[in-house]
Amino acid sequence: MFIFVITKHNTEMSSKRISIRVDEHTLMMLDELSERTCKNMSLLVRSLIKRELDTLIDKYGYFKDEKHKEGSGGQPRDGSPSRKLRQT
Repeated sequence: MFIFVITKHNTEMSSKRISIRVDEHTLMMLDELSERTCKNMSLLVRSLIKRELDTLIDKYGYFKDEKHKEGSGGQPRDGSPSRKLRQT
């Protein structure tokens, strides 16, 4: 088991870290991808996470789910508060 640590810097210049546990197979695949692309593993993991999160967000910046309908500006149909993501 491998624990991968990601550091996040916010506007106050403090940092936050998260640890991600991956199995040996995933680590091996990340290591090979890192060698093939000549990029460090941290950059690859951040890129892969961002790409996957982007698939979950609609064009208005809201999470896609059954409560939202396309063309409504991302507003929930049931009148509940929306969950717009903060832009970084």
